[in-house]
Amino acid sequence: TYSCSFRQRKPSGMLSKTHLKNTPLLSQPVNKGFNREKVWVSMSFCYSSKMNQNETSDLIAKAFLATALWRKLADVNVVLQVFNDTNVRAADLEQLKLIEKRTGYLIFALKNTPYNCLCDCALQAEIGRTLLHRQPAISSYLQEDDIVLTATVSAFLSKPHIVNVFQSKHSAWMYIS
Repeated sequence: TYSCSFRQRKPSGMLSKTHLKNTPLLSQPVNKGFNREKVWVSMSFCYSSKMNQNETSDLIAKAFLATALWRKLADVNVVLQVFNDTNVRAADLEQLKLIEKRTGYLIFALKNTPYNCLCDCALQAEIGRTLLHRQPAISSYLQEDDIVLTATVSAFLSKPHIVNVFQSKHSAWMYIS
């Protein structure tokens, strides 16, 4: 014969063994102190010669809005890396400097793509976002136990409490939108 037992799950808000109310992290207010100290959002994009002026301007507008939302709503450290295979227009450069003024971290990761480089600008931007810890301008700020979230500039934060899950003892999280 087989025996099977199940542990009944407590509904959220029930008292735990410590008799303290157990509130799920996603239901708690945003812990901006923790976010400021431990959480980094790494964003990047490719400013490419293959894009027209409207496309590059739209991309910078998205980056401006995305970085502002992450910073204002969740108070995380935001790093925007710009990979470019062409010169950045003066008007776009002004917008990027505004982003730097608001977030504090703007990196021009690549001025020109060498002809023998195996990756194009777009792929370098994708990979560069995950390699934030290798950027000399940022690596001295990152601590061993800091958390780096990678996001596209098209990801607009609407519910900042999703960052609360980083306070759990897990080592990896995945969000699917």
